[in-house]
Amino acid sequence: MKMMHEMMSSMLSTFKLTMLENPPKAPSKIDLAKFDGRNDDPKSWMLVYEKACQINNWNTDVLKVNSLLSNLAPGSTAQKWFCARMVSHNIEESNWSEWKSSFLEAFGQNRVQLAKMDY
Repeated sequence: MKMMHEMMSSMLSTFKLTMLENPPKAPSKIDLAKFDGRNDDPKSWMLVYEKACQINNWNTDVLKVNSLLSNLAPGSTAQKWFCARMVSHNIEESNWSEWKSSFLEAFGQNRVQLAKMDY
């Protein structure tokens, strides 16, 4: 039983890494400026992102979360935040409201706090 648990844990870790390196990208009708966590107002960017979700028919929580990753600047604080959150949450059980709240909480902080997040 322990061996099965370790194997499943290893498979889940591999899957999460694969998802982070090659996120599934839903077809889009409009493209957004990539959010980096430093230069854009998070509330304004999130409003635009949610409008893009409507236009692009990203109408499930999983699609919204998956599409969020592809709209974050590579190597940015925002992408690092997403990766850290992804490790601790099951993407198949993603709740968009929780992700959105976490995003706004993380990036609504002042710039000194964000600099500390930037490894």
